[in-house]
Amino acid sequence: MKRVFKMGELRDKIIISDADFQSIETHNTYDHYGQSVGYYEAQAGVEILTDRAAAVIEDVDFSEFKNPAQLHIGDSFYVTDENFYKVIHDDELEEGIDYRIFSPEVIAYNYWDGRNWKTVVLETDFGYPDLEEVEEDLSKEILDAYETKELSHEGFGSRTYKSGRFTFVETAFASDWYTAEVFIED
Repeated sequence: MKRVFKMGELRDKIIISDADFQSIETHNTYDHYGQSVGYYEAQAGVEILTDRAAAVIEDVDFSEFKNPAQLHIGDSFYVTDENFYKVIHDDELEEGIDYRIFSPEVIAYNYWDGRNWKTVVLETDFGYPDLEEVEEDLSKEILDAYETKELSHEGFGSRTYKSGRFTFVETAFASDWYTAEVFIED
Protein backbone atom coordinates (compact mmCIF):
# COMPACT_ATOMS: atom_id res chain seq x y z
CA MET A 1 0.00 0.00 0.00
CA LYS A 2 1.46 3.32 -1.07
CA ARG A 3 1.55 6.19 1.41
CA VAL A 4 2.68 9.80 1.11
CA PHE A 5 5.17 11.31 3.56
CA LYS A 6 7.08 14.51 4.23
CA MET A 7 10.71 14.00 5.10
CA GLY A 8 13.83 16.03 5.82
CA GLU A 9 14.56 18.26 8.80
CA LEU A 10 12.21 20.92 7.47
CA ARG A 11 9.74 18.37 6.09
CA ASP A 12 10.32 19.95 2.69
CA LYS A 13 10.64 16.76 0.64
CA ILE A 14 7.51 14.80 -0.28
CA ILE A 15 7.77 11.11 -1.19
CA ILE A 16 5.58 8.16 -2.05
CA SER A 17 6.53 4.90 -0.37
CA ASP A 18 5.26 1.35 -0.20
CA ALA A 19 7.85 0.40 2.46
CA ASP A 20 6.73 -2.18 5.01
CA PHE A 21 7.08 -0.22 8.27
CA GLN A 22 7.19 -2.54 11.28
CA SER A 23 7.59 -2.40 15.02
CA ILE A 24 11.34 -2.86 15.63
CA GLU A 25 13.27 -2.81 18.89
CA THR A 26 15.64 0.17 18.83
CA HIS A 27 18.77 -1.96 19.24
CA ASN A 28 17.86 -3.61 15.88
CA THR A 29 17.97 -0.30 13.97
CA TYR A 30 20.74 1.70 12.28
CA ASP A 31 21.82 5.33 12.48
CA HIS A 32 22.35 7.78 9.60
CA TYR A 33 25.94 6.53 9.18
CA GLY A 34 24.93 2.89 8.83
CA GLN A 35 26.13 1.90 12.31
CA SER A 36 23.97 -0.39 14.41
CA VAL A 37 22.34 1.53 17.26
CA GLY A 38 24.20 0.36 20.36
CA TYR A 39 22.66 -1.11 23.47
CA TYR A 40 23.43 2.05 25.46
CA GLU A 41 21.88 4.40 22.89
CA ALA A 42 18.88 2.07 22.62
CA GLN A 43 18.41 2.01 26.42
CA ALA A 44 18.42 -1.78 26.19
CA GLY A 45 17.93 -4.31 28.92
CA VAL A 46 18.32 -8.04 29.35
CA GLU A 47 15.74 -10.36 30.88
CA ILE A 48 16.92 -13.55 32.60
CA LEU A 49 15.09 -16.60 31.18
CA THR A 50 16.92 -19.55 32.80
CA ASP A 51 18.59 -20.53 36.06
CA ARG A 52 21.79 -20.95 34.04
CA ALA A 53 21.74 -17.23 33.16
CA ALA A 54 20.97 -16.30 36.77
CA ALA A 55 23.99 -18.34 37.92
CA VAL A 56 26.31 -16.28 35.69
CA ILE A 57 25.60 -13.24 37.83
CA GLU A 58 25.58 -14.95 41.22
CA ASP A 59 28.15 -12.48 42.54
CA VAL A 60 25.72 -9.59 41.97
CA ASP A 61 24.84 -7.21 44.80
CA PHE A 62 21.31 -8.44 45.60
CA SER A 63 20.46 -5.47 47.82
CA GLU A 64 18.37 -4.01 44.96
CA PHE A 65 15.97 -6.98 44.93
CA LYS A 66 12.88 -7.49 47.08
CA ASN A 67 14.07 -10.98 47.96
CA PRO A 68 17.81 -10.45 48.46
CA ALA A 69 18.49 -14.18 48.83
CA GLN A 70 17.75 -15.09 45.24
CA LEU A 71 17.74 -13.83 41.67
CA HIS A 72 14.58 -14.85 39.82
CA ILE A 73 13.90 -15.86 36.26
CA GLY A 74 12.21 -12.86 34.70
CA ASP A 75 14.39 -10.28 36.47
CA SER A 76 15.87 -7.64 34.19
CA PHE A 77 19.04 -5.55 34.08
CA TYR A 78 19.54 -2.44 32.02
CA VAL A 79 22.56 -1.52 29.97
CA THR A 80 23.94 0.68 32.74
CA ASP A 81 24.29 -2.37 35.02
CA GLU A 82 27.52 -4.38 34.64
CA ASN A 83 25.45 -7.59 34.82
CA PHE A 84 23.96 -6.74 31.42
CA TYR A 85 27.37 -7.36 29.85
CA LYS A 86 28.13 -10.39 32.03
CA VAL A 87 25.10 -12.11 30.55
CA ILE A 88 25.41 -11.12 26.89
CA HIS A 89 29.14 -11.81 26.71
CA ASP A 90 29.03 -15.22 28.39
CA ASP A 91 29.90 -17.88 25.80
CA GLU A 92 27.81 -20.53 27.59
CA LEU A 93 24.56 -18.57 27.30
CA GLU A 94 22.40 -18.30 24.21
CA GLU A 95 20.24 -15.30 23.37
CA GLY A 96 16.57 -16.21 23.09
CA ILE A 97 17.03 -19.30 25.27
CA ASP A 98 18.89 -18.14 28.39
CA TYR A 99 18.20 -14.42 28.12
CA ARG A 100 16.33 -11.89 26.00
CA ILE A 101 17.59 -8.44 25.03
CA PHE A 102 14.89 -5.78 24.85
CA SER A 103 14.71 -2.06 24.10
CA PRO A 104 12.01 0.51 23.30
CA GLU A 105 10.21 -0.12 20.02
CA VAL A 106 9.86 2.22 17.06
CA ILE A 107 7.78 1.93 13.89
CA ALA A 108 10.50 1.86 11.26
CA TYR A 109 11.90 0.42 8.06
CA ASN A 110 15.44 -0.98 7.71
CA TYR A 111 16.98 -0.85 4.23
CA TRP A 112 20.31 -1.31 2.44
CA ASP A 113 21.44 1.92 0.75
CA GLY A 114 24.08 0.26 -1.43
CA ARG A 115 26.86 0.70 1.17
CA ASN A 116 25.27 0.53 4.62
CA TRP A 117 22.16 -0.50 6.46
CA LYS A 118 19.95 2.43 7.42
CA THR A 119 16.68 2.90 9.27
CA VAL A 120 13.84 5.31 8.56
CA VAL A 121 11.71 5.95 11.66
CA LEU A 122 8.02 6.71 11.26
CA GLU A 123 6.94 6.65 14.94
CA THR A 124 8.94 6.86 18.15
CA ASP A 125 8.27 7.69 21.80
CA PHE A 126 11.59 9.53 22.10
CA GLY A 127 13.44 11.81 19.72
CA TYR A 128 11.99 12.80 16.37
CA PRO A 129 10.75 10.54 13.58
CA ASP A 130 12.29 10.85 10.10
CA LEU A 131 8.90 11.03 8.40
CA GLU A 132 5.51 12.63 8.80
CA GLU A 133 2.39 11.55 6.94
CA VAL A 134 0.95 14.09 4.52
CA GLU A 135 -2.57 15.40 5.18
CA GLU A 136 -5.24 12.99 3.92
CA ASP A 137 -6.69 15.22 1.17
CA LEU A 138 -3.30 16.04 -0.34
CA SER A 139 -2.19 12.43 -0.01
CA LYS A 140 -5.24 11.21 -1.95
CA GLU A 141 -4.67 13.84 -4.63
CA ILE A 142 -1.00 12.82 -5.01
CA LEU A 143 -1.75 9.09 -5.15
CA ASP A 144 -4.55 9.61 -7.70
CA ALA A 145 -2.20 11.67 -9.88
CA TYR A 146 0.53 9.02 -9.49
CA GLU A 147 -1.82 6.42 -10.98
CA THR A 148 -2.33 8.54 -14.13
CA LYS A 149 1.26 9.78 -14.57
CA GLU A 150 2.91 9.94 -17.99
CA LEU A 151 6.63 9.62 -18.71
CA SER A 152 8.18 12.99 -19.57
CA HIS A 153 11.93 12.29 -19.29
CA GLU A 154 14.21 9.28 -18.87
CA GLY A 155 17.78 9.78 -17.67
CA PHE A 156 20.59 7.75 -16.17
CA GLY A 157 19.03 5.83 -13.30
CA SER A 158 15.90 7.94 -13.15
CA ARG A 159 12.55 8.56 -14.79
CA THR A 160 10.45 11.71 -14.53
CA TYR A 161 6.68 11.56 -14.84
CA LYS A 162 4.03 14.29 -14.91
CA SER A 163 0.37 14.29 -13.98
CA GLY A 164 -1.51 17.55 -13.51
CA ARG A 165 0.35 19.81 -11.11
CA PHE A 166 2.59 16.97 -9.88
CA THR A 167 5.98 15.77 -11.08
CA PHE A 168 7.20 12.37 -9.90
CA VAL A 169 10.83 11.26 -10.00
CA GLU A 170 11.58 7.55 -9.65
CA THR A 171 15.19 6.44 -9.34
CA ALA A 172 17.04 3.14 -9.43
CA PHE A 173 19.47 4.24 -6.72
CA ALA A 174 19.64 2.02 -3.63
CA SER A 175 19.87 5.09 -1.38
CA ASP A 176 16.37 6.13 -2.52
CA TRP A 177 14.39 3.59 -0.50
CA TYR A 178 11.09 5.20 -1.46
CA THR A 179 9.01 4.73 -4.62
CA ALA A 180 9.09 8.33 -5.93
CA GLU A 181 9.86 11.90 -4.96
CA VAL A 182 6.98 14.33 -5.53
CA PHE A 183 7.23 17.93 -6.72
CA ILE A 184 4.16 20.17 -6.61
CA GLU A 185 3.68 23.10 -8.96
CA ASP A 186 1.82 25.97 -7.35
